[in-house]
Amino acid sequence: VLACLVNRAPGHLLDPFRKHWILLGFGPLAMVAAANPVFYRRAVGLAAGMGAVVGIYAVWQHFTGVDVVRGRGLESNGEVFVGTGAFDHNLTYGGSLMLLLLAAAALVASSERWQRVRGGIVLPLGLVLPLALALLWSYARSAWGGAFVGLVALVAARRRRRLVAFGGLAVAALLLIVVVGTTVRMRIRTAFGW
Repeated sequence: VLACLVNRAPGHLLDPFRKHWILLGFGPLAMVAAANPVFYRRAVGLAAGMGAVVGIYAVWQHFTGVDVVRGRGLESNGEVFVGTGAFDHNLTYGGSLMLLLLAAAALVASSERWQRVRGGIVLPLGLVLPLALALLWSYARSAWGGAFVGLVALVAARRRRRLVAFGGLAVAALLLIVVVGTTVRMRIRTAFGW
């Protein structure tokens, strides 16, 4: 709502109800399931898992430039393309990916079970990695910022591993800027030119 007011597009206020109503279920789901953490983890895990499938599709879109679902080409950015995943616009898509990525990260951070079960890290990585890559290549810079702030908040809540996690975030950010490619560096650089 605040974003719609700032960009002076009141017509978009109804978009969550007309187009992306299922995303509105995250809040009520959290409140209803607060007394039953097992149900909450399963529901969030299902949502993040479905998002990861769409994330893999978006990564494929990024390199091929083909949107099979809608039968059209995608916006080119050099030798790669801007993925839209299951939605029609990379900004909306980036915002939903931010929510799903944070949900998957919270699922991992809040579960001690992953620390005890041998091989238990495979499933969390299977959710987080494609969501992170799809968010990175959605070119939605506001969602990048939201995901970064959210991940830092999750890291701060995990006091025992704060130093390692912050170090990992720093390394990931450095790799993002230096290694990933010119298109990402261009997007980050132009973000500070406004």
